[in-house]
Amino acid sequence: YQRRVHGDSLFQQMRILCLLLWFAIFTCILCDEQEEADYDAMKSISEYMYSYGYNFEIHKVLTADGYILTLWRIPKKLKDKVQKRPSILLQHGLMDNAFSWLYKRIERNLATILVDLGYDVWLGNNRGTIHSLEHKDIKNFNWRFPTNKYWEFTVDEMGVYDFPAMVDYILEVTGNTKLNYIGHSQGTAQFFVQSTLNPEYINKKIKLFVALSPILYVENAPGLFLRLIGWSHIVDIIYWLKMKNFWTFPDLVPLNVLIAKYFPKIMPFIVQLIAGWTKNQTLDLKRMEVISSSEPGGTSIQNLLNWIQLMRSGGFHMFDFGVEGNMNKYGQPVPPDYDVKNLKKLTIPILLMASHSDNIIGWNDLIALLKLLPSGYRLDEIDEYGHLDYIWADDAHVKIYPQIIAFILSLIHL
Repeated sequence: YQRRVHGDSLFQQMRILCLLLWFAIFTCILCDEQEEADYDAMKSISEYMYSYGYNFEIHKVLTADGYILTLWRIPKKLKDKVQKRPSILLQHGLMDNAFSWLYKRIERNLATILVDLGYDVWLGNNRGTIHSLEHKDIKNFNWRFPTNKYWEFTVDEMGVYDFPAMVDYILEVTGNTKLNYIGHSQGTAQFFVQSTLNPEYINKKIKLFVALSPILYVENAPGLFLRLIGWSHIVDIIYWLKMKNFWTFPDLVPLNVLIAKYFPKIMPFIVQLIAGWTKNQTLDLKRMEVISSSEPGGTSIQNLLNWIQLMRSGGFHMFDFGVEGNMNKYGQPVPPDYDVKNLKKLTIPILLMASHSDNIIGWNDLIALLKLLPSGYRLDEIDEYGHLDYIWADDAHVKIYPQIIAFILSLIHL
């Protein structure tokens, strides 16, 4: 009886949330004015970059567990001479993809700003995202089937396999001995996973680390929407039903662009609901068609559930398969914790940027992370920035990118 009452209560909560969402969306629709078409949204990534005068390359990287990742490279502007440049890897967050570093007006993107400054810029696409859906065993790992074992991955695999595969490939292609790494959200978690397992690898191959909205612990995530998703167990139910793909649908891109064209305020509303409310609109509504041509990036249900498990447990551990599954996977009834003490062994310069307006990163969780890092890190507190504003906000090129660039340039001779 108690479980039935609890279930009825959760059902009522979810129904109220859905009604509020639909009300907000229709309000946005009624208030929107139709914008002129943005022709950048109709271009391929290569056409988009070449049209603005940048070289662009697509690289494929094989991970140790058989996934084929897509790396994008912007080595220089078309007019620049070919010469060896320092490498920098930009890694996106959860439900995102590499295009998020490029969608704004071209001179306002961190990726193109770094190319203009003389860097060889690489953009990573994690497994299971819209631009990175291949596997060497296509017969048994086919992303097009939502119940296929292709989708059996979490940020654990992204840190253990994807991160070093991309780093090693870039260093091999460029001939550089180290690269600079900038991660956003889950892109920082990948770094932390690898750092807890192999800090010597990080010290050997990474020159510096910039963490935008750094995420390791998520127990105190302040967003009500995220907490309701966790409390409702809706993701657990979907996982139990063996539906493994979450919102990775490249074939729906034209529909996304069409919706963004006529109703550009819908995406900013959803972004702020999940990532954090700010006083002023930080997204450029005129670019919604462009970003919708690659968003959402998608991921696996298992990865989403992994983050919910971490929110519930308050720890930083591997995916919890349940007692029987954990015994089969790990040889113990509970998932192993990552050895966060190894973070103290890092010797590279670290810059972290965080905001009190972030709906996903709780400040107490951030403080807990900072206590694990070696002394000498730098923390910049950013006013009125939600979780995605570090790369999506239209004013980021004046609000935070100069600080990132100054940090990188100050260490150029190391």
